[in-house]
Amino acid sequence: MPGAIQPNPRARYAARRDAILAAASKVFTDRGVSGFTLAAVAKRMDLHPVSLTYYFKRKEDLAAA
Repeated sequence: MPGAIQPNPRARYAARRDAILAAASKVFTDRGVSGFTLAAVAKRMDLHPVSLTYYFKRKEDLAAA
């Protein structure tokens, strides 16, 4: 659509990253260390686990954030 204003990609990235961190926090609280996986976080967000690796390469990176 010509002339349509597109959202700032950095803002979208930051918003998605914040949503991942919020979901990860809930998964960690609900399941503990042993249940904290990228797959569990992705499932909570209704995403494919590979999508999370764009933001966090490993679960340790996500946990550290």
